[in-house]
Amino acid sequence: MPLALVHGLETVVEGRAYIGTRAEIDHAVKALDDTGLRAEPVESVQGTRKYRVGDRTIEFRERDATHTRDVSTASDGVSAHEAQSLQLAGPVANWHEARLRMLAGEVPSAELLPATEGNSQGLRRLRDIHNDSTIPQSVRDEFIHDFAEQIRSAEHPPEDLFGLMNKIVYSHEGRQKYQRKGTKITNLAYVRDVLGGLRRLVSLRAMCQRGMINPEFYQHARDMSPSPLPNYEKLDWMNGAQQVVELIKSGAIGFDPTRDLLSTAVIEGRGQGDSGWYFAAADADVSDVRKAQSQLAIGGAYLDGYVVLDLPPEIALPDPARGRAGAARPTALDLTLDPLGKLNPDITEPVGKTNPQLPGQLPVREVVLSPVTLSTMSKRTYVRAGGK
Repeated sequence: MPLALVHGLETVVEGRAYIGTRAEIDHAVKALDDTGLRAEPVESVQGTRKYRVGDRTIEFRERDATHTRDVSTASDGVSAHEAQSLQLAGPVANWHEARLRMLAGEVPSAELLPATEGNSQGLRRLRDIHNDSTIPQSVRDEFIHDFAEQIRSAEHPPEDLFGLMNKIVYSHEGRQKYQRKGTKITNLAYVRDVLGGLRRLVSLRAMCQRGMINPEFYQHARDMSPSPLPNYEKLDWMNGAQQVVELIKSGAIGFDPTRDLLSTAVIEGRGQGDSGWYFAAADADVSDVRKAQSQLAIGGAYLDGYVVLDLPPEIALPDPARGRAGAARPTALDLTLDPLGKLNPDITEPVGKTNPQLPGQLPVREVVLSPVTLSTMSKRTYVRAGGK
């Protein structure tokens, strides 16, 4: 029900200002608190009270209780100004219901949350997490608990539910709790003969950062660069890496991934400790940049060239004696990385499948793996921009 209609308030500015007696305003503020959205006092001056409710400030103006209002009645018996008043209590009540459902471990209806892309993506992924049978139940329960705690502490409806879930799974704690919990590969012949091995691409720009590229090679790049480059300690994606890429592309300096990369470089996901994503070598031809872009839907940075890393098949299998967890089928939790990610509908396969986005593109089988050092790889191949 509308706040104005239920509590006798008149709308002055939709969602921002209302007129009512002191008792009516007190009643309205209590109702907001009762629905779970705290109305925090901001200011009270000469009969005007302001409250912070979620992400908006609402002003209530007191009038004399004996003041006569326009009571012209609409055909359904509701006064005209009340019938036109803002449906403020609707969003408040919706958020209250949505929050209760999520706290109870349910997926709320989309109509109960703000209509944003992040919320739409988040609800789809939350539904996936509830339905993904490859997630161990104890892991799912723990995620739903952590997710509920984030919802419980929220003072107003979320605008990006997907982003909230991503922060949980890809946090420092979440990396160990929620990533790589899917079905494990246990058959060496399957990796070698069915998948054709496992590969990962790393863009040239990502390789041209401190901790990845050899300091001696970088010093050579600094010597050959027509413009200043930062010290090695400050070399990163945003500072100097692209300049090194341009030197390699132009032929000003040569690049050999076997010679010019550190064997101690860590191959992982976007954040430190995040999973690396590997694809079946049999599913994609990555000997050419354009082919790789169409088959793997890789980002623009890869058009400047990349390094193909071949993972030894045995590394994909669990080996507790050597401290290896092995590769895992991506679950809906892993897929909080990207809203375009899609679960493999075949739950019998120990691999995920990419979600094709381009005409003619086919799904590519993929797995997630704990961070490994570059020295683990059996082969490193540099594929330059515009050719093989």
